Amino acid sequence: MQSIALYTDEIDDLEAVAQEFHDKISAKLPLLKNSCGIIFCDIEADELELTEQLRKYYDFPIVGATAVALLTNNEGYQNTGINFLVLTADDCTFSVGITDEISPENAKAKISDKYQELKAALPGEEKLALVYAPTMTDVSGDYLVKYLNEINPQLPIFGGMASDSFTIADNRVFYNDISSQRAVALILISGNIRPRFQHKYSIISTNDTLHTVTKSVDNVVYEVENGKFIDTLASTGIGIDNEDAYLKFVGTVFEAIVTVDDGQTISVMRDLNKFDFANGSATFL
Repeated sequence: MQSIALYTDEIDDLEAVAQEFHDKISAKLPLLKNSCGIIFCDIEADELELTEQLRKYYDFPIVGATAVALLTNNEGYQNTGINFLVLTADDCTFSVGITDEISPENAKAKISDKYQELKAALPGEEKLALVYAPTMTDVSGDYLVKYLNEINPQLPIFGGMASDSFTIADNRVFYNDISSQRAVALILISGNIRPRFQHKYSIISTNDTLHTVTKSVDNVVYEVENGKFIDTLASTGIGIDNEDAYLKFVGTVFEAIVTVDDGQTISVMRDLNKFDFANGSATFL
């Protein structure tokens, strides 16, 4: 498999962007038998016009997500722009699609249906899943990974969540001519591919207080061992003065130690989304 990653800070003249990307790909990366494209772009960019312009040059599938910022090899951190990644191979096949819109009640079924559809289109066993989902307050990202893992426990899964300007109102995921705030884009890859992952995180803790959650529903924490969650949080000196907690706590992650089905414990990071002063709970993303 070969690839090329391209970046531009232009987000308005998308015909020019498509031309620029096409010229660079033509000069640097001859496309092989099978290809697909992945886009990350500013929320102000018209993602459907962008895919329309790109598909004047390419007939391969394109998925993408909005992003609050971009990080590239050559340009480093950029708080606006468009990034276009193209994967191409003679000995790999890409099966690409997007689910119907999901809810807490139907997410598992919708993801399973789309997965089975994409799997059936592959000539061989799927070796890797790339997953891009919108950030939703009622469907947590780890549930999406859990559902895929239940379908195929041996399948490596990699991807991310769409973002916006910290409002959780404008983030979007798209596939060709479909854009949605409640659908999940999937890429299944078969063939000559051996995925390898490296993961590392580092946290400098400003508060080492540890509490046991005694009452929660999905991503809403109501109580810890000594009372309502927001009362306990306030007792640590953290200011709680507004129900909308997302902007205040953006970049302030909470570590949760979770016991999974096989009895092992894993650490996951969670961002606060909002408080409910009436019942003392907090919703996490």
